[in-house]
Amino acid sequence: MPTSEEGRLGNYRSTDKAVLTGCVLKKSLAILLTTVLLPCGAFAAEKVTGQNFFVYEQQNIKIDAKSGYWVWHGKGISRRTTGASSEAPVTCDGAGFWGENGPRGEGVCIHGAGDDTWTITWERKEGNKEGSWIVRAGTGKFKGISGSGTYVSKRLPDNRQVTDWKGEMTIPR
Repeated sequence: MPTSEEGRLGNYRSTDKAVLTGCVLKKSLAILLTTVLLPCGAFAAEKVTGQNFFVYEQQNIKIDAKSGYWVWHGKGISRRTTGASSEAPVTCDGAGFWGENGPRGEGVCIHGAGDDTWTITWERKEGNKEGSWIVRAGTGKFKGISGSGTYVSKRLPDNRQVTDWKGEMTIPR
């Protein structure tokens, strides 16, 4: 009468049993990874683009005839234009200097509302039309968010501004 292992594996030789057991373990591991572990935390970065539409206030302090310091505050709407479309409130604050080569500065923006927000910092170097941004933190459904990219802003009449942004982000699901 066969033992319980012999009953399950039939008349295979011991080397056949080891190969068969290894295949079963590999298959079990693959099922575990694809159904349990990967949905919990492995997210691929995706390319993103969007626009922020602001109404802003700016204070300018002249240092001399060719340079000064600025402080900026804007509130508006952020719209993601690629991937899953989304719209959220956005508030940004920043400060910096201007001079003969143009403005430079840095600041922070908070996208979202309530418990579901993500925060970026931004920087624009003197003489550049394009600035850079990096995600610093997320809360609620955005906990674990990461990413970075570039932006270009354009002033409009009546203290309005539009900012086009692009980059890569890893967004939790």
